[in-house]
Amino acid sequence: MRVPPQPERARRNSSERQEAHAGASCAQAAGSGPAAQRGQERRRSGQRAGHQRAHLWALAQPVRRHESRRRQRVAPVEGRERQAEADGGGLVARQPDPAGGSPGKILSPARRRDAVRCVRERMGVSERRACRAIGQSRSTQRRPARAVLAPEQQLRFQLREISRDWPRFGYRFAHTLLRRQGWPVNRKRVQRLWREEGLRVRPYPRKRHRVGTSTVPSRRLRAERRNQVWALDFIFDSTSDGRPIKALTMCDEYTRESIGRELGRSITADDVVEVLDQAKAKRGAPECIRMDNGPELIAVAVRDWCRLSGTGTLYIEPGSPWENPFVESFNARLRDELFNREIFHSVFEAKVLYFDWCDMYNNFRPHSSIGYLAPAVFAALLLGKLPTPELQTR
Repeated sequence: MRVPPQPERARRNSSERQEAHAGASCAQAAGSGPAAQRGQERRRSGQRAGHQRAHLWALAQPVRRHESRRRQRVAPVEGRERQAEADGGGLVARQPDPAGGSPGKILSPARRRDAVRCVRERMGVSERRACRAIGQSRSTQRRPARAVLAPEQQLRFQLREISRDWPRFGYRFAHTLLRRQGWPVNRKRVQRLWREEGLRVRPYPRKRHRVGTSTVPSRRLRAERRNQVWALDFIFDSTSDGRPIKALTMCDEYTRESIGRELGRSITADDVVEVLDQAKAKRGAPECIRMDNGPELIAVAVRDWCRLSGTGTLYIEPGSPWENPFVESFNARLRDELFNREIFHSVFEAKVLYFDWCDMYNNFRPHSSIGYLAPAVFAALLLGKLPTPELQTR
C-alpha cells in the first residue's frame, strides 16, 4: 500500500521532535555522573535564590513614597534592584558601604541644632524635613538654649584669664589653679568649659634641636630622698643681635626644685663651682651629682669640689641625654615657657627673666609628678614645715 506524501509543515514538526528526543537522550547519557548532578543542584539553588532575592528587593523599597509620586505606578523589580545597588551596594536599599564610607555622626544636640539651621539656610527646606534628615528631634530643635549662670560666667572668665597669663598651661594645670583659689569644680567640668571657650596650648616650633654631649659611662641611680641627687646641665639661646647666651640649670631630682642658676655669654668651671657652693650653703652637700661630660663639668675645679664635699659623680652614657631626665624635663619647660616666647635684647634682661621664671617654677607652678604641687611646697611638706602664705597665694 502506498503511503501518501506528508505536507511540509508536518515533516518539519516530526524532525524537530526527533532532534529534541535525541538531544535529551545525549544529555541524559552525559549527565549521569556525580559532577553533572552537582551542577544541576547548583542551578536549581541559584534559581531559588534568585526568586527569593527578587522578593527581597521588592520588600526593601521604602513603604512611604514621595508625596508627588503616590499615584505613580511602582517600578518593576529589576529597576529597584539596580537602584538599591547604586545607593548602597548592600542587600537593603540605602545601606552604607561596609568599608565605612558614610560620614560620621553628629553627637551633641548643639551641633545637631547648628546642622539643622545650616541645612535650612542652604537647601531652603522646612524644619521638619531638615530635622528628619539630620536625626534631630523637633522639640530639641525648638527648645531654647540654657542660660549661662553668673557663677559659670565667672568660671569661664577665670579660665580665659589663666590661659592669657599662662599660655603654656593646659586644662589640668588650670584645674589645679582653680582649686587653689577655692573653686569647687572637678577636672571634667574644667575640661568641658576649656574646650567650649576654644582654649588650647598652641604648639611652638623649636628653634634648634638639643643634641647630647659626649660623656663617660656610669651607673644609674634614682633619687629616693631630698638632696640625694642633683642634676646639672646647660641650655643655650641667643639675644636679638644673634650672639649666644648660655644658662646653667640645676635641680633636685626628688623634689624637682631649681636649686642653682646662672646665665651669661659663657660659663666656666669656676662659675659652676660658685653656684654649687651657694646651693650647698642653703641645702647642704648632695650625695652625688648627675651630669654629662662637658668641658665645664669634667674640669679639675669641679672634681676638687666633689672630693672636698664628699659628693660622688654620675656621668650619663655618651649621646644619651634621656639618662638625665629630670633636668632635661626642666630644660624643656624652661625653653617652652620662656626662651621660645621672649626676645632678649641683652644678657641682663635674659638673666632677670630667667631668675624670675625659676622663682615662679619653684613657688607657684604645679608639677604633675608630685601631685600638682609646687616644688617648694612639696619640699616643705617633706621637711614637716607648713608652706608659708606667700607660697600658697603667689
